[in-house]
Amino acid sequence: MTNLKIEDDKTRAKRSITWVRLTEALKREGCPICIQLVDSEEKYIRDILYEYVLDVGVRKKLHQKRGLCSRHAKLAIKAERELNSDGLHLATMFETVLEESIRFIDDTISLYREYYSKNTRRRKPPKNIAISNCFICDHINEMEKTFISLFTYYSTDQELHNLYSESESIICYRHLNKLLEDKCDLWVIEKTNEKLKNLITLMKSFIQKHSHEYRSEFSEAELRSWIKTINFFSGEYR
Repeated sequence: MTNLKIEDDKTRAKRSITWVRLTEALKREGCPICIQLVDSEEKYIRDILYEYVLDVGVRKKLHQKRGLCSRHAKLAIKAERELNSDGLHLATMFETVLEESIRFIDDTISLYREYYSKNTRRRKPPKNIAISNCFICDHINEMEKTFISLFTYYSTDQELHNLYSESESIICYRHLNKLLEDKCDLWVIEKTNEKLKNLITLMKSFIQKHSHEYRSEFSEAELRSWIKTINFFSGEYR
């Protein structure tokens, strides 16, 4: 009789693209969750410009949010240029948004003229349109929740433990707190703290070697220590 090896849920999950993306992020310097967010953000914007310019759902979200936030507007322009486009994708997307905004402002002007021409003590001024996150922000916020949940899910796995322990990556302060809230396995926090203790040693050495008393050459790790410290607090994605 053939002996069949029964896989557990995590073993099966580790054949998924989510596991591959996590392990790839762990091979890079920086917060592995931030890195996945940046990669997802760039891909999402490229996909919109390349495939969904005329998509009804995308256009509806763009209209509801009145365009994009400054971060995603800049990234969209960058992606447009990387596609070697003269701007047609974004022009097509924003044409009707601009037309609708002009109509709204025309209506608002009329309402304010009426408001100012009458007794204002008993009447409230016209309501302005509410501005919120752009739809790409909303998408990335949902992706962040997913990446946090996945890291927590895999946090009891020894392979992830080994990958994080041996990597140059350090989970940023923001995502460290989110992992704690998500009840991530405690070793993740302990290992991160261990990495931070090593980082402060390197940075102290970097600072000390600037003194005239020392003439030692800087190691690559010392030269990177202050950058890694700043990135720990800021993250690669905010």
